[in-house]
Amino acid sequence: MVRGRRPRRLAHAVNRLSVPRRRAVGAITLLIGLLAGCADKAEVDGQHIRVRLVSEQTTIAPGRPFWVGLHQTLDDGWHTYWRNPGDSGAAARIEWHLPAGWTASSIHWPIPERMPYGDLMNFGYSGEVLLPVMITPPADLERGRVELSADALWLVCADVCIPEEGRLRMTLRVRPRAEPADARETPLFGRWRTRIPVAIDGARARRLDERVAITVPLPDAEHARQVWFFPHAGGVVVHAGDQEHRVNSAGTVDLLVEPEAHAADRLDGVVVVSTAAGTRGFAIDVPIEDGTGAGW
Repeated sequence: MVRGRRPRRLAHAVNRLSVPRRRAVGAITLLIGLLAGCADKAEVDGQHIRVRLVSEQTTIAPGRPFWVGLHQTLDDGWHTYWRNPGDSGAAARIEWHLPAGWTASSIHWPIPERMPYGDLMNFGYSGEVLLPVMITPPADLERGRVELSADALWLVCADVCIPEEGRLRMTLRVRPRAEPADARETPLFGRWRTRIPVAIDGARARRLDERVAITVPLPDAEHARQVWFFPHAGGVVVHAGDQEHRVNSAGTVDLLVEPEAHAADRLDGVVVVSTAAGTRGFAIDVPIEDGTGAGW
């Protein structure tokens, strides 16, 4: 680990993103972690976290999309953040350096956990997380080998927060037809793809005096044990506010959330439902209808 002057882009990210946590929790000490030399390799070991750039396939085909991902493995008691980190923190960022004609999707964020910290509520991941990205090569890609690289920045936190960065790269084989996925990584991608939220039709949101009611038709709604709403952006609902749900006989789930004083006129986020069979996420983006005075 090398300590010293941080790169300008990391300094900007730290100054912009760590302020809310420092202001809200004055006792937190901010440590700056700079990965040694930003070495070009497939994985880096940060403080309390191991970060790898992984691909579901080691052999790819021209024009055929494939999955890659930023895989983070964390020490016990440490966490990183979702796309909306909640009341403090910062989401990971990936800046791709791809050959001409290649494209990369944005991160397909898996469903997060709620992480209370005092009177704050953060959203993120503990243990491990894979942040999947879909890469599409050009149709005229020639046979051979190709190198992909990315600059990644992340924030790992416990009682202190450590912003870190690393340059990661991998080499893949190009063949006329894609060969079977890498058996070492297939279970990892399969497991985390099930945690990517899926869009669902028929959701509604109504403003009921001081609360907003979300109604979502869900598969196996009657088995819902726990239901949470995670907004994609701050300033929409109170992150640490109470949330209450009920299951209806019509196969829908109602969820009451507390809006911010100047909430937006839409709810854009993820409804996360836990049952005995597992936890799933459902993406919604709906207008908030006027239901003032109506019962829940």
